[in-house]
Amino acid sequence: MRDPSGGWPTRLVITLAGVLVPREQRARWRREWEAESAAARERGRGSLPFALGALPDAWALRRIVRKAAAARSRTKRRSAMMSETAGVGAALRDGLREVRRALRSLARVPGFTAASVLALAVGIGATATLVTLVDAILLRPLPYPAAERVVRVHHTFKDNGGANPLARFAFAFIAEESRSFEAIGAYWSPGRYTLAGDDVAERVQGARATPGLLSVLGARPLAGRMFGEADAAEEEASGVLLSHRLWQRRYGGDREVVGRTIVVDGRPREVLGVVAPGADLPLDKVDLWVPYAVPPGIPADDAFRLHVLARLRPAVDLATAEAEMQALTARFPELGPFYRTYLDDFGLRTEVRSVREEVVGPVERPLWILMGAVLIVLIMAAANVATLFLVRAEGRRQEVAIRAALGARPAGLIGHFLSESLVVAAAAGAAGLLAAAGAVRLFRSLAPPGVPRLDEIAIRWPTGAVVLALSGVIALVLGVYPFLRFGQGGFATLRGRAAGESLGQRTIGGGLVIAQVALALVLLSGSVLLLRTFQALRAVDPGFEPAGVLVADFSLPAPFYPDAERVRQFQQRLLEEVRGLPGVQGAALGPSPLGHGGCNGMYVQGMVLPEGQFPPCIPVVFVSPGYWEILGIRRVAGRTFEEADLHPSS
Repeated sequence: MRDPSGGWPTRLVITLAGVLVPREQRARWRREWEAESAAARERGRGSLPFALGALPDAWALRRIVRKAAAARSRTKRRSAMMSETAGVGAALRDGLREVRRALRSLARVPGFTAASVLALAVGIGATATLVTLVDAILLRPLPYPAAERVVRVHHTFKDNGGANPLARFAFAFIAEESRSFEAIGAYWSPGRYTLAGDDVAERVQGARATPGLLSVLGARPLAGRMFGEADAAEEEASGVLLSHRLWQRRYGGDREVVGRTIVVDGRPREVLGVVAPGADLPLDKVDLWVPYAVPPGIPADDAFRLHVLARLRPAVDLATAEAEMQALTARFPELGPFYRTYLDDFGLRTEVRSVREEVVGPVERPLWILMGAVLIVLIMAAANVATLFLVRAEGRRQEVAIRAALGARPAGLIGHFLSESLVVAAAAGAAGLLAAAGAVRLFRSLAPPGVPRLDEIAIRWPTGAVVLALSGVIALVLGVYPFLRFGQGGFATLRGRAAGESLGQRTIGGGLVIAQVALALVLLSGSVLLLRTFQALRAVDPGFEPAGVLVADFSLPAPFYPDAERVRQFQQRLLEEVRGLPGVQGAALGPSPLGHGGCNGMYVQGMVLPEGQFPPCIPVVFVSPGYWEILGIRRVAGRTFEEADLHPSS
């Protein structure tokens, strides 16, 4: 009887192909191949190839070999994957075992561990704090769309290099003639507004601004609409915009507030909309926006009062815009003959400055200097801890000798040291990050008002990334340095091939000591200079005695105090009530901040000025009697004001 699976050639092929299949699967695969060969011969029965008895076996041979090779390939891939997984798992288990061993080892030396973690935490915490400040103040872009194109337009004078506002007439001229700006707007100096209603009154920061200013800042409405030229052109502009902060805090985010009438400085105003977050002035937070437009007929000799912001066109840079401003400034005499005096006598210039430079310029250099100082502190801390690790490693020579004698490889010894340094660096990084979070909160509560972007300072992912990177580098240095110091040389010593330290080892140790001394001298010199500067600043005589002096500012709503007499009556009543308070020795009125005033032209009786020429501009400060006595200002000659000087006619 004929074998259904084929003759001896087929059985031979199946037997040989089975060698390619793993042993545990070999029997199953042979049974499948025999069945497949029998089926192939059955399909070919009655044909000439069947009669010949060769081709079915050849066809089965081809298919069997291909399947055996594929099975072998799959088995190899599966084995490789299992081996790789097992290798990763083994590495993780070894790593965790080393970490547990390091924790037990460090727990046996709490003094060493605490000193190392504390020293590194101080350095990492100081660095993380400065990284947070630099990121928030210097590196993070301003909250305006295409903030690099937002600029300030201001005047400078040859005797006053600071940024000065523009006159309303000059602003209107520049806004009309300039081709460098995509948008331009202006605002009055922000002030305090009394917001009344709902039986609650509060003082909020507000600004009168032209509609173009909102375009410059990229402001958009979160509810309602922005005010436009028509709103600002009204004779008595009655609209107002709320900031997102005020909307959330006072009105609970209620969209129904749009269209409602609120009372601002005694005047009813309609809420036109709510401004989305981020639309603040560069140096001031604004909760109320009041529309303003330059009225027609403003005299050309108007005072310099408008702060101007503009947005450059995409193809225009600062130099091009400033060149255009100088060309327009040269045409100012067209506005009035007095501008010739400003140009010739006072050196009037119109400059364009990046808003980013205005915001962060005063603090950029000090922050980078502080960053360099804390990096030196971090390097010093790392060097000191490296010395501690080296001393600890020197005391463990016998342990290393035993491990080496038992066949430990250099990689294993490095892992031994790295596990301890990793634990110390991780603990120091976590402690430093917590310390930085506390330092940032403390800084925000104690920082003076002049610090820009104060409310944006917070721990973010860049700080975490820096702390993680620093911890990793420190762990690597602390783990590798002791091994480099006596690792390879230590093997030679342990095996009797060397006695004492090699020249390279002594060089590394000496270099570390030199670096520590150099950094310590840098820190010491900087500290001495800082103390001397601080003492010099404390020794500066401000011209008054600030001890025991309290300052409060106020502003009066125009609808309730429409004339100077009403204002004077309020001031007099206020002084009388404050002077009557327990513990108050005196009270007076003066400018806020102290010593700041305006610039008024000084006319001398009988003096005749040529046409178009202005009298000298003299700084003037308006104060009430008792001002000098309260501040302890020394009188050089003459006398100070008295109550009788307020009413010279009487």
